[in-house]
Amino acid sequence: MRHVLVECVLLAVAAASLVGCETTSASRERADAAAAANHGVQSASLGAHDMALADGKVYLGGQPSRADLAAAARYPGIESVLDLRRESENRGFDEAAELDRLDIEYENVPVGGPDQLTDEALDESLRIIRTSEKPLLVHCASGNRVGAVWMAWRMLEDGYTAERAEAEARLAGLRNDEFIPVVLDYVQRRRAAPDRQ
Repeated sequence: MRHVLVECVLLAVAAASLVGCETTSASRERADAAAAANHGVQSASLGAHDMALADGKVYLGGQPSRADLAAAARYPGIESVLDLRRESENRGFDEAAELDRLDIEYENVPVGGPDQLTDEALDESLRIIRTSEKPLLVHCASGNRVGAVWMAWRMLEDGYTAERAEAEARLAGLRNDEFIPVVLDYVQRRRAAPDRQ
């Protein structure tokens, strides 16, 4: 009886170790499928950089490094980048040139604080999110401005409530509450005049 028990334990250990031997490729494919099926924001990474991933195709967060962009070009195959940083902000490298070298589309809509999140900046950002090849990376320095833009996107494009959109915006990096009334005012006016979007 003891011999049979030992064999059962060995078989269980062997089966558990085989389950853990999944290839990185298979793991990524399963993660991609789960992300595509999930409508919402979840944690993700681009290279060594932590981000938020929305709907399995839009990465949201702070400034990636040159190495992060190179890794993101390989997996998940970033096609487009929307940079919300101003030209005067130091990125540590020439991001536009690096993305050109990687054959990734680059768009820049410079936004500073809440007073610079104008209707024009929001209109242009939402247009780029709508029309860019996916996967798309939307970034600023920390994710704060990205969160504000994403809140507007979710409310106007996906019909989210302000509370639900704000919750996702915070996952993307929104920390400055002064962006919220700016976004809510913009959304209210765009909903009243949808032809202006």
